[in-house]
Amino acid sequence: MEARYWCGRRSNLGIPAGSCRIGCRCRRLRYRGFRSNEWRSPLALLAGRWVRPRIYLGGASDGLVFTGSPSGRVYAVDDTSGELRWSALIEDDGTSTVFQPAADRDLVVAGYTTFTAPARGGIVALDLSTGHERWRTAFPRSDNASLGSAWAGGPLPLHDLIVAASSSGEIYGLDRNDGSIRWSLPRVGDSCVGSASSPSQDFRPLSVTGRTLVAGSLTGCLEAFNLDTRFVLWRHPGVDDGSVAFSVVADNQTVYVPYVGGRLRAFNVSDGKPRWEIGNARRRFNWPPVLADGRMLVASAEGFFGFRP
Repeated sequence: MEARYWCGRRSNLGIPAGSCRIGCRCRRLRYRGFRSNEWRSPLALLAGRWVRPRIYLGGASDGLVFTGSPSGRVYAVDDTSGELRWSALIEDDGTSTVFQPAADRDLVVAGYTTFTAPARGGIVALDLSTGHERWRTAFPRSDNASLGSAWAGGPLPLHDLIVAASSSGEIYGLDRNDGSIRWSLPRVGDSCVGSASSPSQDFRPLSVTGRTLVAGSLTGCLEAFNLDTRFVLWRHPGVDDGSVAFSVVADNQTVYVPYVGGRLRAFNVSDGKPRWEIGNARRRFNWPPVLADGRMLVASAEGFFGFRP
């Protein structure tokens, strides 16, 4: 299991405080000025207020845990001592947020959004050891000046690529070395959302298994692409389940997709055919599962469950 799933007052899986379960690696991030399971960044210390990592907590590598922040910074924290190893200022305009960083070999990559009108954003790559900026790529802006290009999915490190999505609904493959855009995939088309029109602003949760890229959408559409050809392998409209939630996961055979309507659905990676589903509007499973040792661990408002998928 990835080290990003930390136990605390409430983890990003919704696990209650101190509730280490099978496969969890539960520690408490420690930093000077720490109280209980709450974390405060140097900026928050100066501001005299407490903040929690929440949606900003990202990956871990080489003894470091990485997190973004609403202050426009990326932080690297020692996973043993809790000491701050470095911080990198991405934007200092007071309106920018950096979201969950992903660690990949010698890089840390993160999506950021500057909340202007319209919002704009992109992907930044930092040196994992020092926090020095390697490159930065802003998402292309729409021809319609009123539409934003904020961060809206990813980044996913994939060999020589970094894959991420813009709020325009488009998905971009960036060169890992310099951030140049090597290819793009279009936003969800009307054919995948039934009678609903394709949104001008979207969020595309992304996951990869093998050479298949899976992308969700606020429309409820789920798409799978071949990464070599960028052709669509299959689509599933999901019109009865509402929007795809903000994260999906996949293994070699199955894609696990939570929907805001409360269902967690499983699809074949190969052809997109539904395999099973759990949850409903009353017993909601809005978080993606964690896959470990042949088990599926998932949280809902009613508690923490383990299944054998």
